[in-house]
Parts: sequence; structure tokens; C-alpha cells
Amino acid sequence: FRLSLRIFLGCEGACPHMTLTGTPPDSPCEESQGGATPQDMGEMQESGARQPPPPPPPPAAGGTFVCGYYDVTVVSQLQDLLLQGLASAAMKQVEGIPFKSVGSVAPKIQTELVDFLRAGCQRARPWADHVQDPRSKQPMSPTLRAVADLLGQFSHSRRNVFSKVSHVFVDDNDAKLVAAVTQLRQGDAWPVQQREAFTQELIRTLDTHAKEHCLVECASGEELAKHKSYCDIRPMSCPFEGCSSVFQAGHFFHHDGVCPYKPVQCRQSCPEKVPRNRMDEHCGGPCAHKVVLCPFGPLGCDETVLQGVYDQHLQQFVVQHLLQTRNTVDGQGQLLHHHSEQIKTVMSTMAGMAKDSPEQIHKLRSEVKELHKSMDKKLSSFVQEIADLKKENAELKKALSKATKDHQADLQKQSAAQAAQAAEIQKLMHTIRHPPS
Repeated sequence: FRLSLRIFLGCEGACPHMTLTGTPPDSPCEESQGGATPQDMGEMQESGARQPPPPPPPPAAGGTFVCGYYDVTVVSQLQDLLLQGLASAAMKQVEGIPFKSVGSVAPKIQTELVDFLRAGCQRARPWADHVQDPRSKQPMSPTLRAVADLLGQFSHSRRNVFSKVSHVFVDDNDAKLVAAVTQLRQGDAWPVQQREAFTQELIRTLDTHAKEHCLVECASGEELAKHKSYCDIRPMSCPFEGCSSVFQAGHFFHHDGVCPYKPVQCRQSCPEKVPRNRMDEHCGGPCAHKVVLCPFGPLGCDETVLQGVYDQHLQQFVVQHLLQTRNTVDGQGQLLHHHSEQIKTVMSTMAGMAKDSPEQIHKLRSEVKELHKSMDKKLSSFVQEIADLKKENAELKKALSKATKDHQADLQKQSAAQAAQAAEIQKLMHTIRHPPS
């Protein structure tokens, strides 16, 4: 069973002693860089920074008042997890069956799912008590872990015959799972109020250490109101402008250490405090401790100054900058004079060339004509030589052809003579072998 827990259970880096269920009282967490101090926490409590008003105190049995706070983050994540588990089980139930939809089987499966979780939570309680490692850098709610495991078991048990034979695991298809969850949410297959009540029931069953819910009983409404003002499980909104996170108060120090909207000290140690998510923009822009180059660098000033004392540097080194400017101007003037002399020399040379150019052009034209005449003579001689070579070549071909014919005639005569000799030899041999009687 592979639910998309990464969608809503992403845990940010936390202090090794901080768990999702809060900081243990016997393991105090040291402040992280830019984290809130207990004094900051007290000031926010006094100012009531964006904390939702507490609900009216519910009287408990015996005339006592129960706190009734639940970890809002765990409640929200559990509600989403339950809906995903219902969608996954329904998808397996209707897989390969035409004319059946996820919404049509969801009510029956929901009842079975609730009964399964209620029974399973009793068995999962010991595991949930020990699953959380306090040294974990990415803590996770034991309640969420236990419920996710139970939902996986339930979803696997809902596989029909088609799914078992074809081994098609629809949970692996995140797009289909998201579509099924959306269909159930739009059809209000499992109302939010019912899911919230059942979620609180699961938390009460699995959260045996009361880290995710508070059931403190008070003797009066005033005592309950006082308790709720400092209860670690009370819902708390992030006090920093731009952040919409809501979490239990016991997790404030963890959120404070990672909130992207919290103003923290500039990493370049300038006096300003900047939100974490704008630190790069600040350090590369208006930061007073940003290192900049002096504008007189091309003139000889090699000082690097902080942006905050830029004007002070210009005022303090005004004399040196003027001297560097004068030296640079003097050097440029000498270079300009040198270039001016070179230009004059070039202009003088060009003027002389312009004066002598008509005579030189006439001389060049005469030389070109002589070259043309010489080339014409050489070309005529070359053409004649080519014609003579062609004639000699034709005569050589004719002589070669005649010599070839004569040689072939001689060869034929020699062949005929050799054939006559061979006939006489054969006749002689026959006479020798067969003399006349």
C-alpha cells in the first residue's frame, strides 16, 4: 500500500531533540539560529499574536471542565489520510467491474473501515508508543504512522478477484488516486465533521502520552480558560507576516527555526533583520554590508568598501581620487599627443603618395602593356609547340600500329612452321614405331 504521504506529511528539518509531538520536558531543546526565545514566546502570548479564540469550555462528567484541544496539524493530516485510504480501498473494490464507481461503494466501505481502524488501534497502541525516535531529524506523528499502516492493511484486503489475478495495484497510480479523492470530497462521501470526530477518537486511542491532545480537567471555567492560555496543544497561528501556518503551540520553536517569513539577522551582519525567504535578495541588493568596488577603480583606486559606507569612502578619499584623476588625464594627454604625431606622419606620407601617383600610374600601365605583349608571344609559341607534339604523337601511333601488324604476321608464320615440324615429327615417330613389313 503506497499512499502519497509525501504530499502532506513532509517534515522539515528540526532540532534532534524536537519531535512532532513537542519538546519533551526532560530534553530541553537549544535554540537554533534565528529561533525564538522563551521571552519571545511570552511576548507573543501576552500580545495574543494571531491566536484563534478558544472554544467555550465543555463541562465534563462530575461538573469538571475538560480542555479538549487537539493538535490541529495532526487532525488535518489524519482527515486527508482517512479520505485517501477510503478512496484507495474503493478503487480496489471496483477495479475491473463495469458500471461501478468509487462513490457508489464508498458508504459501505467507510463503515467497514471505521470498524477496522477501531479494532486495529487497540493492537497498534504499543507500537505507536515506541515508534517515535526523539533523535530523529525529521519527526513524524506516531498516530499518523499507525493509522497509515492500518489503512494499508485494509486497502490490501479490499482487492477483488480481478485485482488479485492481474496484480494491478491502483495505489501506484497517483493520478487515479487523486481523482478518486476529489470525487469523494466533492460528493461529500465522508463529511468533514464526521471525519474530524473520528480523527479525534483515533488520537485519543493512540496518543497514550497526550502529546497530540489535551484532556486536562479543571474545576471551573476560569481555571480552564487560564489553562488554555498556556496549553501546549492549543492551536497557534504563525505570528510572522505572510505566513499562514497553524500548529500546536508546543511546536512553535520548531516552526520558528524554519519559518521562511521570520525576520532574522542578516547573514552579512548588517543591522537589519530580513525574512528568511528574502535573505538572498537583501544580501545581493540593499544590504549595507554588501561589498562594492570604488567607482574610481579604473583610475587607480583599488579599495573595496561596504555599501553602507560608500558615500563616506568617497568623501574621505576625495583628494586621492582627484590626484588619481589628474594623473590619468595627464597620461591620456601624453598618449593623445603621441597618437597625434603618428597621425601627422601618416598624413604626410599619404600626401607624398598622392603627388607622385600620376607618374607611377603611367609607368605601371606601360609595364602592364609590355607584359601583355610578352605573354601573347609566349602563348603563340606554346600553342605551336602543342600542335607539333600532337603531330608527332599521331605519327608515333601510326608507326606503332604498323609494327604491331608486322609482328603479328611473323608470329603467325612461326606458328605455322612449328606446326609443320610437329606433324613431320609425329609422322617420323609413327614410322619408327610401326615400320613397314
